[in-house]
This record gives sequence, C-alpha cells and structure tokens, in this order.
Amino acid sequence: MSNKPKTEIVAPDATPGGIPLSDGRLAVVVPALGRHIRQARRMQTEAGHDFLFAMIAQLTTLDGKPIVVEELDDMPARDVARLQGLVEGN
Repeated sequence: MSNKPKTEIVAPDATPGGIPLSDGRLAVVVPALGRHIRQARRMQTEAGHDFLFAMIAQLTTLDGKPIVVEELDDMPARDVARLQGLVEGN
C-alpha cells in the first residue's frame, strides 16, 4: 500500500479522462484539503455561496477546465448530486 496521496477521486464508471456526466463532459474531482474547507467557508460568508457548491467548484474540473459555483446552477440535478456525493465522500 502506498502512502502517496490520491490525485483524484475515482467513481466505478470513471474513464481514463474522468467521470462522465450526462452532457458528455468529463469531471475530475481531486481530494479535499483543509484549505478547501477554509476557502469554501469564506465563499459562503463573503459571497453567500452554498458551502457544498463552493467545495465542488474548488475540487472539480470539467473537460480539464475549472468551474465556478454559478455553473452548477444550470447543470442537471443528477450531475450536481453525483458531484456532491463524490465531494462529500472524499
């Protein structure tokens, strides 16, 4: 067993490029660190963002590009719920 930290969270249906979403984009979710929690709390307090959405936005890329919290508002609910599960479970 390696002590090297994971570089991304893997789902059962993940492909080499990431976790497929309903629109065909690939999501990669990296493991959370304390700094992500601190920043998400800051985003919640200062900008009124939902804590979990702030965490998703920090930890997730779609097709290799970072996302912003507002992008989650227009994403299909099943994809948001999937990302929430991956972020909460890491």
